[in-house]
Amino acid sequence: MSECKISIIIPVYNKEGYLDRCLQSVLSQSFKDYEAICVDDGSDDLSLNVLKEYAYKHENLKIFAKDNEGPGSARNYGLDKASGEYVLFLDADDWILEDTLEKLYDTATSNDSDLVLFNATEYYKDNVTKERTYHVHLDDDVDLDSFSFDYNNNINLVMNGYHIVCTKLHRLGFIKEHDLRFSNSGEFEDVLFHIKSMIYAKRISYNPNRFYQYDRTTEDSRQNNSIKTNRSFVLFDIFEEVSDFLTSVDLFEKLENNYNKFVINESLNIYNSIERKYEKELFKKIKDKFTKMHLNKEMIYRLPVNQQAFYCSILKSETFDDLNNMLIKEKIARKTKLSLLNIKNKISFRK
Repeated sequence: MSECKISIIIPVYNKEGYLDRCLQSVLSQSFKDYEAICVDDGSDDLSLNVLKEYAYKHENLKIFAKDNEGPGSARNYGLDKASGEYVLFLDADDWILEDTLEKLYDTATSNDSDLVLFNATEYYKDNVTKERTYHVHLDDDVDLDSFSFDYNNNINLVMNGYHIVCTKLHRLGFIKEHDLRFSNSGEFEDVLFHIKSMIYAKRISYNPNRFYQYDRTTEDSRQNNSIKTNRSFVLFDIFEEVSDFLTSVDLFEKLENNYNKFVINESLNIYNSIERKYEKELFKKIKDKFTKMHLNKEMIYRLPVNQQAFYCSILKSETFDDLNNMLIKEKIARKTKLSLLNIKNKISFRK
């Protein structure tokens, strides 16, 4: 029997300047039957002191301290301590809207959900915001209080949706049933967790509200920096882990196109962000991976145009500079084709 309805798991590492905003958003929830499990992951600032001050005043805030092993390890630790019916993951520099728990629990219980997907707002510097939305296929008249699906109905969500676990409410029994755990890689630790949960879940629900508020403003944030350095190269190990998992559950052939898009898109994201000193190493890793994929013409044609161009350019290039030059030419060619098409359409219209 669950001791509370929702466990909120918050990994904390050197976030003393953000904890007030995060914890206040938790304490301000309209839904009160929850516990917040704050796992200090070996902070060397005053984060643990801030947590202890809050826990002294609020009994549903539970504080644990452990050696630094990364956010994946901290979340696993929190899962082992959780007693809720459902679990929400919240990062210490982010926050949630005050009706988040109430609305998500209503959606979960009305649909007997394994997972509830919801949306986010990302905050960048200079007051720039971005809406991050799950592209769930819905009929115009769908009643979300009696709507659930599995990955077969929204196959792109498995590997080409919003990967972060913080925009999902998970049933704790579902997590334990499938022994879902986070990687200790330190980077992209939630990717395989997301993919496994999307495949295993029998009843996935959707709440379109942007409950999660994601802070992307700090230059020194793990998310902003990891994709710029060779720490991002752990993704190439994750690609193999995902492939092995899909094979183990006899789904690789069914999801192969989905997987190809995932690998090429994530590689392209790193290419667009990497610092110059890591370019040569990155190029070698991408070329090795793409060469082993052995995509035929039909597989390539099923990719988005930008991914087709990136995949083919990688295989034709010998160096990172060759790749840059080839992609620049490809971009100019596509712009020229588009311009010619627009001119042709205007001429046709005038006739």
